[in-house]
Amino acid sequence: MDLPEKLLPRISSRMGIQRLCFGPYNYQQLQEIISSRLKGLDAFEKQVVEFASKKVAAISGDARRALEICRCAAKIADYHVKNQISTGNFSEGKELVTMADVDAPFRKCSRHLMSK
Repeated sequence: MDLPEKLLPRISSRMGIQRLCFGPYNYQQLQEIISSRLKGLDAFEKQVVEFASKKVAAISGDARRALEICRCAAKIADYHVKNQISTGNFSEGKELVTMADVDAPFRKCSRHLMSK
């Protein structure tokens, strides 16, 4: 965030700028963050969370990006389930977010999500 740099010097001097820099998370930390957010939800396969956390840790280590990737994957899985229901090809059973669902956001929006 570059808000202090955009403010007038007189205003920023009164604020007393103290910048905190957060280092990148490793994949275990990202996996724990994602799992804690998904606690109580059985929507993701375990290896999907591990895959997403390893992939984001290798690229940026940003927890926000990891959560955004999981959100995109959940939307894709939801779309597929709704599409199956509307066409009548829905099988009874638990539909989970799969590896293909979580890989799609990396392929489609990786430039956009990872460059922020």
